Amino acid sequence: MGWLFIFAVLFLMVFLVLNSTKTRLVALGVLTFIASLVAFYFLVIEGAEQQAVPPAADEKLESTRALAEKAQLARRAIKPQEIVVDDQALKPGTEQYRRSDGQLADRPDLFSWVFSGNLKNLNGEYAVRDVVFRVRLFSCPDFFSGDIELAVLEVKCNTIGDRRVGLYDLDIAAGAAKPFQEKISFDNQPAPGNWRYRADVMSVTARIE
Repeated sequence: MGWLFIFAVLFLMVFLVLNSTKTRLVALGVLTFIASLVAFYFLVIEGAEQQAVPPAADEKLESTRALAEKAQLARRAIKPQEIVVDDQALKPGTEQYRRSDGQLADRPDLFSWVFSGNLKNLNGEYAVRDVVFRVRLFSCPDFFSGDIELAVLEVKCNTIGDRRVGLYDLDIAAGAAKPFQEKISFDNQPAPGNWRYRADVMSVTARIE
């Protein structure tokens, strides 16, 4: 029906233009009126419809940008150097075995480990949410004893385990401390000899409200 109406209007315009000078003026007036209606629609009605529709895409983009900025701030707010680990230890787990007299007893399990310590947050503004460590296990020559520097461990000892250990949802307030204990294992770890370990804080995530 819309096309029929447009065709009829165009036919009338052609008829009026070809008929006489007076009808040409009438046709011009009709065309001006139609053009005014079209301009009114695009400038007023369509503009009002666009304003009535909420900019959902823009709001979603702003929300995504805000979340990304919050996540970036959480990753850089606390430096790894602001985390102190007191009483840090990596100890073998325990396993049960049957003694010669038939009784069960515990002995160290050198293929499962307990990583523990006390985390202190030295940052004066933000709480700690997550901490990720790099933990390495070394097997050293039998004549090594006591604490060994990392440079020596990397050259003189064999690295038999290397993994990331994540501690999550810690919620350690600024200036506060919290103990932790995590059971870990190393993939494809061989039997250790004179073993040593090294644990370093790799990354810290702050809690951003």
